[in-house]
Amino acid sequence: MPNKLGGHGGSDAYKSWRLIDCLHGGFPLDIDVYDSVTWSSILPLSSWSVCNNSNSVKIPDFTAGAWQKNERNMDVDLKYYANTVLK
Repeated sequence: MPNKLGGHGGSDAYKSWRLIDCLHGGFPLDIDVYDSVTWSSILPLSSWSVCNNSNSVKIPDFTAGAWQKNERNMDVDLKYYANTVLK
């Protein structure tokens, strides 16, 4: 039976709404480009590992260490939102 809320119990729709809301309101995004690249690297690195006798593969530091100094900007309490309406 298909899930009426969409993929992942509705969280896909929520994350899409949140992205649009942040862009619409001029707020920082919940995930930056470096986190996106890191998350996207998991599949190719896993594939490389499997093809190489399941050897461990380190995830590259795409920020060259800057992640240790970056301020966190994720609005987990949703204090900032632009009231984008879902239709």
